[in-house]
Amino acid sequence: MSEPKTREDYIMTLQAPFYSIEEAATLLGVSKKTIYRRISEGSLKAKKVGRSYVITRENLTSFVEST
Repeated sequence: MSEPKTREDYIMTLQAPFYSIEEAATLLGVSKKTIYRRISEGSLKAKKVGRSYVITRENLTSFVEST
């Protein structure tokens, strides 16, 4: 998968209903640590499922649009 270049490109790549931390980090071009930090500070909403986090397409899109 080629890396998105603009905010609109990021939004257009959002096709799955939800994403793991690793998938979200890859899509946004940041580290997993950055994703965890954004969740912790509340700027990125995620749900805890077992021992993992799941980020919905809507929450990831909202986060991208707000940055």
